Amino acid sequence: MFAYNILIKTMPRILTLSLVLASLMLSSCATLFTGVRQKVTIESNPPGAQIFIDGRNEGVTPNTIRMHRDFDLVTDNGKDIRLVMEGYHDQYFMDTKFNPIAILNITNILFWGIDIMTGAVMRYENHYLFEMRLAEPAPSPPATVPSTTTNATAPSTTSRSGGSDKYDKLRKLKELLDEGIINEDEYESEKAKILAE
Repeated sequence: MFAYNILIKTMPRILTLSLVLASLMLSSCATLFTGVRQKVTIESNPPGAQIFIDGRNEGVTPNTIRMHRDFDLVTDNGKDIRLVMEGYHDQYFMDTKFNPIAILNITNILFWGIDIMTGAVMRYENHYLFEMRLAEPAPSPPATVPSTTTNATAPSTTSRSGGSDKYDKLRKLKELLDEGIINEDEYESEKAKILAE
């Protein structure tokens, strides 16, 4: 009879505690339901690209990888990924979306905080297909014509082109005179200087 009286008196407390625990379990966080890892299939077109995530080599496309979700998914809305294949760009981005399981947190700020810190509030897509972008070829150096003569035997350009240089200067001077930019006296003065060189 004594145990029965204790049970009757403590029943409201047990019931209240049970309801509190049940509400905590029902408003549990996405971290508990979906975890912080997710299987993701990564493909590339063309296939055979090396997959690097957070600096780690994760194999070759196509491949299914267990991806870790973290706080960066929340702040960056996705994850950078490198797909390395000769002749192609290697920087790509994996978009993420909101994890609907996180809605179960309802108003529990603690569980929202846990989901955000672990990244479980976001989800990867189950499948990613990356169209590889061709890298632009590096510009080739300008072609050089090999010299067939050495400096010791090369003819002097001043002596060979001296006459044509004077002719070019006189022709330009005459054009300036014809266009009225210089007058006849300036033309004759400059002409004498060029011929005296």
